[in-house]
Amino acid sequence: MEKSSQYQSQKAKKVIIEYILNEQLEPHEALPGELVLMELFSMSRYAVREALTILEQEKIIYKVRGKGTFVNRRPFKMESGLERLESITTTISKASLTPGTRWIGIEFLDADKEVRKNLMLEENEKVVTFKRMRLADDRFAAYCVDTIPFKYLQEVPTSIEEESMFTFLGEKYGIHIESSTTSIEPARPTFEMLDKLQVEDSMLLTLLTQIHYDRNRTPIIYSLDYFNPNVIKFNINRVRS
Repeated sequence: MEKSSQYQSQKAKKVIIEYILNEQLEPHEALPGELVLMELFSMSRYAVREALTILEQEKIIYKVRGKGTFVNRRPFKMESGLERLESITTTISKASLTPGTRWIGIEFLDADKEVRKNLMLEENEKVVTFKRMRLADDRFAAYCVDTIPFKYLQEVPTSIEEESMFTFLGEKYGIHIESSTTSIEPARPTFEMLDKLQVEDSMLLTLLTQIHYDRNRTPIIYSLDYFNPNVIKFNINRVRS
């Protein structure tokens, strides 16, 4: 599928999800037919058809031959304001959903150039990188890659009981995260995500690249967080100066 076609399909998928949410359709209620959806959203037949196929694969809708397309389960979105720093665990819990974690790995590495720059490290310093898939009611919400200087941990943890990285650092090491700088951009899944998470390569994600600081303004965590926009939606409050 060409990039323009992928974009149109993903756009149609997003619009159909918004329609289900806004119309408050319940499981087993019918969606409008393809022609109606095309006219309603000014989308091509191809984009609508591909979007419905993706939604069927994700178990959000199902089709009955000769009868139409129906809601299988309501999609959900959590909204979080970027101006407030909180853990992904907190964001999921505040939406009355159950947070979960699937561990991909914990790695002991030499800090690369990008990490050294963002965490203000010397050339030969080591880091510990935590890779996790975060879940909301067992559904993929985010893929998180958190890198922390080894000197702050003095060990390579073999496991973490806490869902929240902020809670883990606070309770075990007395490190309290109080602020962050964040950049936000669209992204495709990485090769590792395609391999480990089995996500679609056409999936559009929201990438938050973050540096988390403690109360002394020391950079503690360099994070790459790939959010599923069909689950977590971010709001940004802006004011005119």
